[in-house]
Amino acid sequence: MAGTGPDTNEPDVGDDWALFWVKLDTKPPTYDWQYPAKNIWVDDKIYSPGSRGFPTVTVFYQQRCILMANPGITMGVWGSRIGEYQDFSLGPNDDDPWFYAIDTSDTPTIKWAEAQRNLTLGTSAGDFSMGGEVTISPSDVNAFKQNNSRSLHTRAVTLNTDIIHIEQGGEKVHSTSYLETRDALTSNDISLVAEHLLQRKIKRIVILQTPEKIAIALADDGTLIGFTYNNTRGDYRDVSTYAWWEIESQGHVHDIASHYSIVTKEDSLYLTISYNYSEAGPNKYNLEHMPYPSRTFTQRVTQTSPILLLGPTLTAQGVVLLDSWIEGTAVSNVIAGLEHLDGMEVAALVDDAWTGTYTVEGGQITLDDTNISGSEPYNGVSAVGLLYKGTLKTLEFVAGNQRGVGFGTKRKWNRLFVRTLDSSLPVINGSLPPDRTPDTLMDIPEVVRMGLVDHEMRNLGWGDGSVLIEQDRPYPCNVLGLYGEFNANNS
Repeated sequence: MAGTGPDTNEPDVGDDWALFWVKLDTKPPTYDWQYPAKNIWVDDKIYSPGSRGFPTVTVFYQQRCILMANPGITMGVWGSRIGEYQDFSLGPNDDDPWFYAIDTSDTPTIKWAEAQRNLTLGTSAGDFSMGGEVTISPSDVNAFKQNNSRSLHTRAVTLNTDIIHIEQGGEKVHSTSYLETRDALTSNDISLVAEHLLQRKIKRIVILQTPEKIAIALADDGTLIGFTYNNTRGDYRDVSTYAWWEIESQGHVHDIASHYSIVTKEDSLYLTISYNYSEAGPNKYNLEHMPYPSRTFTQRVTQTSPILLLGPTLTAQGVVLLDSWIEGTAVSNVIAGLEHLDGMEVAALVDDAWTGTYTVEGGQITLDDTNISGSEPYNGVSAVGLLYKGTLKTLEFVAGNQRGVGFGTKRKWNRLFVRTLDSSLPVINGSLPPDRTPDTLMDIPEVVRMGLVDHEMRNLGWGDGSVLIEQDRPYPCNVLGLYGEFNANNS
């Protein structure tokens, strides 16, 4: 990304920005730094005889490049000269590079580092806090162990002021934060409610911070797990709230990364993914982009009797909840240009209308007729991709019981209201709520109900009181809450 004119160094300032490739006629300035052929700093200081190896953890802190965790000196930390990130020639002055070896009774390894007020190091033996009285310098540096939380060798992420990291073993996620009452960093397990999800073990976490703070974890089996986390600090105690969910995908995800877009002003998730994955290989790798779901959009059909106003489709606004979806054009029931989905079952929309699921053959699909007498073939803006189902299930709802606890009793919702915002109809305990509103003409589709809508369901049957909400179509579904009349059989 670069400016198309002189002195352009910021989006929306000066000339327009454009993407272009730059051919390097010579090797980049950091080549010798990364590839240590005849590099004095690497050979003599870091790489050195004895096979100490390259640093495996890096972070920028107090205008220095901090390198650490060489295989041969696992608790060694190297700081560059202030403002000169390739200069590691040790010296006595405050701005000179420095080296510090953290002494411990065992032989742990630094796994990650995060720069906050102090430098926090996650190791295989616990978290350490590293700093100085003023700033870290050759004559002013110290490190103290804070807790015994063991870390996995993968990058940690910071959410607000808390450091989120994976525990050694990959089956727990911890939050490291400063606890004033103890004057130390404390590490808390925030995955207690997700043990069934983390049995598959996770190896990486990335954060999407704008517009909402969401963490995405990559599991060893190539699946994704999401969670939200918030820590509210009070005068007497901290209150942590978090929620976990499973993300279903038809492919095997190999790696993930997050990226902030200067165009949309939002974070996006990027995935390296294989379909029909085989450990024996060979596999085809795809780079996929998962943008944050659009929260604001306009309804395509606006009824102002007797005039009907047509706006942009949901597809044109990017509001399509399909994996690997692509926008195109349906011409006489045929949608082409789907070579990347060959042999796979896909779902298709035309002008926001649901047309069904199909198998891609030869890079195209042929849509079924609408089965409406006298109707025309499908022609219009299409969206084709991999269909998935969004699922939300509440915990068992337990009401009071005069004879004791309510567990084991038969319970049901006499009337249940599910409140949604700018959403299509959800499936509630296996049934759709009423799907028409009186003020809409019968020949006008209602793909999305704009605004707040309370969907009423009656007599949902005897059970444990839990509610299952599903969305099996590629339309928005934002559930805000539920309420109603509940009955328990206490006999």
